[in-house]
Amino acid sequence: MKLKGLRWWIIGLVCLATVINYIDRSALAIMWPDISKDLDMTKTDYALILNVFLVAYAIGQSLSGKMFDKIGTRAGFVVSITIWGIATSLHALARGVLLGVLGLIWVIPWLLINKALPHKHPWITEDEQKHILAGIKNQKETSDKPGLSMRKILSHRESWAVLASRFFIEPIWWLFVGWMPIYLADVYGFNVKEIGFFAWVPYVGAAIGSLCGGYFSGHLMMNGATVDKARKRTILVGCVIMFIGMIATILFGNTPIKFVAIVAMVLFGFQFVISNIQTIPSDLFSGKSVGSLAGLGGTVGIFSVIGMNFLVPYITDNYSYTPIFIMIAVFVPLGYLSINFFAKKIKPIG
Repeated sequence: MKLKGLRWWIIGLVCLATVINYIDRSALAIMWPDISKDLDMTKTDYALILNVFLVAYAIGQSLSGKMFDKIGTRAGFVVSITIWGIATSLHALARGVLLGVLGLIWVIPWLLINKALPHKHPWITEDEQKHILAGIKNQKETSDKPGLSMRKILSHRESWAVLASRFFIEPIWWLFVGWMPIYLADVYGFNVKEIGFFAWVPYVGAAIGSLCGGYFSGHLMMNGATVDKARKRTILVGCVIMFIGMIATILFGNTPIKFVAIVAMVLFGFQFVISNIQTIPSDLFSGKSVGSLAGLGGTVGIFSVIGMNFLVPYITDNYSYTPIFIMIAVFVPLGYLSINFFAKKIKPIG
């Protein structure tokens, strides 16, 4: 049996895993207004729960980066999503249905479709096999090289561009993923159904932004721009969109529809940016060092989010959400400037 477009089936499964993941991680925030009443908990309790998750998430970023470098993408996905699915399913023992079984079901088609490497996959067509192998032919030597130690990776100034930029940029995503449903409940008195009706809209903006960010930088490179210019120009465009969106949130987001529409614009800009920041480790390194730097970048970014989460309940209970929006708006140019400060030129270094 030959499966036409095999690589796109595999990419589709990765996309599906992302969708399931975000359904899972959004569930607590969307249901929190009812959960908090049932358990008599406050926003401070919510922040603590969110940060417990994020501490594990941060540790997992670094560990999974190393793991993917060692065992590869196929096995890495199986291990990660199986553990995640089991852990999520165990929440059912506490209160009711959760969503982890979706992740466990996902593993089955992943193992069936992504059963072997391109050069020996029984379902791949001859044309697609040639296309893929031609693309990886020049990477074979680098993929066999041992990964650099973390100390060696961090000895390069350019690596810190990834860490610093994610420190400043990551809270923007998590502010809205973790706190937008709470904001809608606090400010507009929304119940769970009303939150669910509005909360999906910004993710549409994020999905479009992710595609556009990748396309925009790729288009620049195809038209002669260096990796350095393409990445930095794309990140600048996305940061401008984010910054304008954050200011608009403060000045014009005075109705649920306006607020959600503006947040869609912010998350469009975020994904426009982050799709390129997350690619910088592979621009700098090759082989078994890429996942290590990418994972550490995620860890650093999450610790910034944890700090923000502790501030949100105190500031919003005593003042309003506006100071938080201002703080995150300031983070946007700092994220862009950190890339230019540490990475004078984005190019292969090891």
